[in-house]
Amino acid sequence: MTIGRRIKGIAQGVSQSARNAFRGVLSATNSAQSYQSAQVEGLDEEVIQDAELYQHFGFTSNPPAGTKAIVIPLHGLTSHSVIIATENGNFRVQALKSGEVCLYNQSGASITLKNGRVIDVDCDAFNLKTKHYTCIAETHVTSSSGGITLDAPMTAITGGLSAGFGGNTRSSYTASFNMKISALDGVFGGISFLGHGHIDSIGGKTTEPK
Repeated sequence: MTIGRRIKGIAQGVSQSARNAFRGVLSATNSAQSYQSAQVEGLDEEVIQDAELYQHFGFTSNPPAGTKAIVIPLHGLTSHSVIIATENGNFRVQALKSGEVCLYNQSGASITLKNGRVIDVDCDAFNLKTKHYTCIAETHVTSSSGGITLDAPMTAITGGLSAGFGGNTRSSYTASFNMKISALDGVFGGISFLGHGHIDSIGGKTTEPK
């Protein structure tokens, strides 16, 4: 046997012993450490323990059991496997148009960046925690079927105020004054709501509202 054939045989043996990338299914994950690891079930009921799950910086997710994964054995060694991609068709948001992006979870909550600079948020509860919140919009519409509660030590409205009266015969009311409302009193155009009086029909002054 020539030296060339020997080298070729050795190369073929190394190639056959080195494992290529393969598909697997996640059966468990550990998200309580600096890097996330997972247990992966491969072919013929093979189980790979503590495979590192790599994700892009600034984004992290904990894939549920049953999620499919692409596994790469580093240096061809199954014991040094890393996961580079995951997919779960049971929860993925479908029928996105070309160029659209969606962030979703297994509960069905989603944030979709749609074409036309439109963002849709679909959830049961939306919680925002911040020290300062600013909304700049040409128009702002808030619609609620269960009522709206505003809890603040001071509320200031600098423009006009329009309020509907539901089933009342007076369908709307428009106020063009500056208004400040506190827990104890409201000031409308510089006049206190609780600290003002009126002149009655015979010229006397009424008592303050109670």
